Amino acid sequence: MHTAMISVFGAVLCLDRIFLQSLVSRPVVAGTLTGFFLGDIRSGLTAGALVELLWIDYSPIGVSVPPNDTLSAVLISACTVMAGWEIGEVRNELIALSVLGLLPAALIAQKIDVLIFRSNDRLAQAAIKDAEAGNLDGVQRKHLFAAAKHFLYALPMIFIFSAAGTMALAKIFPVLPDTFIRTLSLVYYFLPVLGIGIALNTINLRGMIPVLCSVFLIAGVIIDLFGKG
Repeated sequence: MHTAMISVFGAVLCLDRIFLQSLVSRPVVAGTLTGFFLGDIRSGLTAGALVELLWIDYSPIGVSVPPNDTLSAVLISACTVMAGWEIGEVRNELIALSVLGLLPAALIAQKIDVLIFRSNDRLAQAAIKDAEAGNLDGVQRKHLFAAAKHFLYALPMIFIFSAAGTMALAKIFPVLPDTFIRTLSLVYYFLPVLGIGIALNTINLRGMIPVLCSVFLIAGVIIDLFGKG
């Protein structure tokens, strides 16, 4: 039930990338909203901030199509929280494992985005002809159809990946050896450092977004370290 609802919710957020562009599709926002939806804002915010920083230097400029970081943030947040329900808790190492395992989904979605954008070129040409003929209803239908294609591919993709990802995390994480768990703990603290480095390199392009994400992750690391101490 939660997987189905997250699929619809995530697909709507992905629409914002190309339809509304109100910034709710930014990973730090999408991850937080997903965490809030599932009752674990902290995990969602952490996952979203990590994805935001790791791909902050990818911009949809010209014909460039960046990885679908919105879909990735939703998947990582949802799978982390739902796997945590199965395991009994959401640990930092689980978040790291989720990031490593589900980041490639953004690259797969990127390939699909490219195919859809290419197919939408034909719709754009048809919409121009409708506009020249004064057929405004035809123009509207083609705009809506173009947006619907993004929604209809994101919906099943999120459903399949979130169901499979949650199951895999819940089964794999509890049986990992201690050495691997310690490695994941290091990865959890290394990812923010990597992301902050990328963010600082793009600060002139993105303003305060990378700064806010960096501050949050630094604060989170400090809290975790002192909490364990």
